[in-house]
Amino acid sequence: TAEPEVVTKVVLDTEVAFSDVQVSWPSAVVKITALNAPVGNLLRRCELIEVDGGHVVIGVKFSFHKQNIELSKNRELIAGVLTELLGKNVGLKVQLVKEVPTVGANEGAVAAALQVFGGELVE
Repeated sequence: TAEPEVVTKVVLDTEVAFSDVQVSWPSAVVKITALNAPVGNLLRRCELIEVDGGHVVIGVKFSFHKQNIELSKNRELIAGVLTELLGKNVGLKVQLVKEVPTVGANEGAVAAALQVFGGELVE
């Protein structure tokens, strides 16, 4: 009979500073892109949110991206590269985030379009 597989649980370092992750993030994305281009390109569209109990929390806008990053091989790749760069064991959490429209964000664009096309705004 085969020996039962021993699963070791990695203890996450809860003392990871968000600022350290911010500094390491660009290098992590470059390294991940070299190892797995689709995952690296996906991470370029993510935003760092926080560090929570040893987990680096990133935000994505689409559930498809969340599912892709949460595949165990991709999550392990990302957490492994971050662990290597930070020198501390970290995990990864992914959250869906919605873009919050900025009030008045389009006003400048509308004014520019009116000027370029010589139009006027009719309400």
